[in-house]
Amino acid sequence: MDLGTIGWTAGVMALVLAAAELPRLAARHAPSRHGAAAEALMDVCMAVMACPLTMGVFTGVGWWPVVFGLAGAACLAAGARAACVRRRSGRARHWFQHAVGCAAMACMVLAMRADHRMAGHGGMTMPTATSGWAIACAVLACYFVASMALALWRDVVSERHTGAEAVPVTRIAMAGVTAVMLLAMV
Repeated sequence: MDLGTIGWTAGVMALVLAAAELPRLAARHAPSRHGAAAEALMDVCMAVMACPLTMGVFTGVGWWPVVFGLAGAACLAAGARAACVRRRSGRARHWFQHAVGCAAMACMVLAMRADHRMAGHGGMTMPTATSGWAIACAVLACYFVASMALALWRDVVSERHTGAEAVPVTRIAMAGVTAVMLLAMV
C-alpha cells in the first residue's frame, strides 16, 4: 500500500470520526460540547492534512504550528482546570490527550515542511528516518499506540469496567489514525 492510499484512507476515517462528534456538539452540557468541538476540529484538520490533494493547506501557510500550539495550550489550561474541580478530574486526561494531539499536529506540519520533495509525493512522507522530526513523530506515535492500548484495557478488558459506560470508540480510532499518520512520516 503506497503512502497516497494511506493518506486517503486516514483522511476518510478522520472525516467519519468528525461526523461522529456531531451529536455531542448538540449536547446541552457545555463541557461535552467543548470536548466534541475540539475533537471534531482536530479530526477535520487531520483529514485535510492526510489527504494528498489538500495537505498543501498546512504546508503552504506558516502560522499553522502556532495555531496548534495555542490550541494545545488552551487544552492544557482546560485540563488543569478540570483537574482542580473534584467531580470533573477525569476530564483532565481527556484534555491532556487533546494537548498531545495538538503537539502531534504541529510536529507533522513542521515535518512536512522540512521535506521539500513532498509536493510530488502522494502525501505523508519524511526524507530520512534519522531527522529530528522523524524521531519526534516516532515518539508521538508510540504515545498514541500506548493510549489506544490503555483505553482498550481500561474500557474493555479491565475488571473495573462495569460495562455501563460506553467504550470511547471514536477516541481510540482517532488515536490509531494519528499513530498511522505519524508512523508514515518516519
